[in-house]
Amino acid sequence: MNLNIQDLINQLMQDKKKLALAVIVLVLLLYVDFNFVLKAQTNAIKSLNTKMAKLKADINSLTLDKNMMQRTQGKTAVSQPKRLIDEGEVSWLIEQIYKTSNLYKVKLRQVRPLSTARSAGLRAQNYSVLPINIDLYAGYHALTGFIRSLEQQSVIIKVEELEVRQRSRDIFSHEVKLVLNTYVSKK
Repeated sequence: MNLNIQDLINQLMQDKKKLALAVIVLVLLLYVDFNFVLKAQTNAIKSLNTKMAKLKADINSLTLDKNMMQRTQGKTAVSQPKRLIDEGEVSWLIEQIYKTSNLYKVKLRQVRPLSTARSAGLRAQNYSVLPINIDLYAGYHALTGFIRSLEQQSVIIKVEELEVRQRSRDIFSHEVKLVLNTYVSKK
């Protein structure tokens, strides 16, 4: 078999037309390979890269949730009674919001308590509603963990408004506007 290939090469070298045809066929095969086969393979690799980035983000959020679940697993599920905060504890509550955001890797842009709202039904009582406006960036899993943790605080906190928008720069992070209501004791 080795002699037949060498004989074929010798014949091609002697016959210029056959040699030119062999070179043209070889160049044509290389062109088809580079333009069609390799192009499809590189496109497949690019799509895999975006899927891998999404999977890595999901794995990170699942790891965070798993760690949080392991930390809370040893605690008993006894529900603590919720309490009102005093006017002097508003800064403490905002500090707790910041600590919780760091725990869930939520980027807080702005946290600002709005003026306390006294509605007609609340005037007879000794408390008022304190809305807290929060602007933040977070992924879905981090946002849900953040809100869940805030609602499990020892003080009364209720999500009043929630607006989520997709960020154009980062597909795994959302722009969130959140209004929390808590109740301040006026004693």
